Amino acid sequence: YWIPYRSLYSRNVRNLFIAGRCFSCTHVGLGSPRVMNTLAQLGCAVGEAAAMCVKGGYSPRELYTKGHARELQRNLGGDFPGNPDPARKAWRYVDDESAGVTFKGKWRQTYNEFGGQYGDKTSWGDKDAAISATYPLPVEKAGRYALKGIVPHLFYYRDAPVVELIVRSGGKESRVEWNQLPGSGFWYDLGTFDLQPGATLEMRRSKNCRYKTIAADGFAIVPVAEARTVYEQPEKCMRCPNPVALPTGGVALFHSHWPEKYRFGAWLTDSEIALATAATADGPFVSHGVILKGAGEASAWDRDAVTDPCVLQHNGKWFLYYMGTHGDEPHPKLETPGWWVYRNNQRIGLAVADRIEGPWKRLGQLEVMPPEGVLCSNPVVCETKDGRFLMVFKWVENRRPAPAYGPIHIGSAIADSPSGPFRLVAKEVFPVPGVNFPGEEPCLWREGERLCCLIHDKGTNYSSSPRALIRFESEDGISWTKKGVAFKRESIDRLERPFLLVQNDAKPVLFATAKDNSRTYKTRIVALTKE
Repeated sequence: YWIPYRSLYSRNVRNLFIAGRCFSCTHVGLGSPRVMNTLAQLGCAVGEAAAMCVKGGYSPRELYTKGHARELQRNLGGDFPGNPDPARKAWRYVDDESAGVTFKGKWRQTYNEFGGQYGDKTSWGDKDAAISATYPLPVEKAGRYALKGIVPHLFYYRDAPVVELIVRSGGKESRVEWNQLPGSGFWYDLGTFDLQPGATLEMRRSKNCRYKTIAADGFAIVPVAEARTVYEQPEKCMRCPNPVALPTGGVALFHSHWPEKYRFGAWLTDSEIALATAATADGPFVSHGVILKGAGEASAWDRDAVTDPCVLQHNGKWFLYYMGTHGDEPHPKLETPGWWVYRNNQRIGLAVADRIEGPWKRLGQLEVMPPEGVLCSNPVVCETKDGRFLMVFKWVENRRPAPAYGPIHIGSAIADSPSGPFRLVAKEVFPVPGVNFPGEEPCLWREGERLCCLIHDKGTNYSSSPRALIRFESEDGISWTKKGVAFKRESIDRLERPFLLVQNDAKPVLFATAKDNSRTYKTRIVALTKE
């Protein structure tokens, strides 16, 4: 059941909210809401309501009587019929109570006391091998969609309630099994499918089901921005694609690559920076070969490998910001002692050229890392509205044990010239208190007078979408405001080092490295266009 907003303010004191165990309820009514998580949510509701009252000049009662309850629910991030989460505005839902849903066999429909369901009720199918439920999927336009499902919290289920899902679209069938116990009460990722209008989803009891009852509740489809391969090379792994719009037209694609035989971890130990060009973002891209490699000199800080290119043009010259490193042994395997030496020797450098093909002249290492830092990498640079140059970069602090150290931060530095010197202005610009590694791989650009940055979430630190790309905006490059999820990783096992290509009135195109599953070492450069 829902806890009424009206139980959270005083009956006779006009401006008094009441939260916690003292909210208005009977002794019996306190039985379930008295626990910490529920009371914390009541505190969130009261805090948000108080802010709305101050802003709108309402009393707590007037917030309700003047019709602002839905607005309060939206501000709290509610997700239920009639009030979808704003972050899920592209989602299309179908529920067991929706028109067109059909059931075969013995089903019963009840309210679930433990919560987590979508809508008011959930349908339960008892132990009957012939039961099924068929949902019409709300597909308006043919395309690639992620399918998600939700069932209520199944606290007292002892065995796995496994169902078979059959997706039918355009004369084709796709089947997937879903164990409803893990993650019950939350939207569960069920895979991606090519869907057309008229597609259906049939749910049956699986032969692997070990529990007497299965649940039929809500499903959702979400359009997927399909990653199309725009560039790959035989026997090479690729990473860090930095697309740049050329003044004469076309796209330059700076990137790093290394021999595939050394596997994926060699991005750190064996990378070189290469160039390819194309007439459009869709390619085909033509290779111009390697433009920068390890310096090779015994004492050079970037002796063995260079990667993380970020390129900008200013006053007729091209500036290439990059990460360089060196180590003690050739081609060490991922996260072995020799590999950690390369990792902790990472520093940021700069090279300059008159043409994108080079020759590129090294200008040396850029001193941006804080004194307590172990390494710095992932440099991105953008000209600000006042003609200065902002750098956002990743750095690792030395507070945690070697060799990984930590925490890992995103910092920023500013310079009057693209060649520096850069002055550190913030050690942490996207903080998540208590999290060792919240995000990395910033992508920086400017829209008018506003600075924009994408951060690759390393979990669910900035949103509920795992490892999504999160958009932040800033007026000064120091104080940033989170604007929400920009891209979700739906169908790619590993999506790395994203860069956004913005060309006049064309739709922005996101370039990134894609690795299709954890068992392959081959990587490729993909592009995604967001509708």
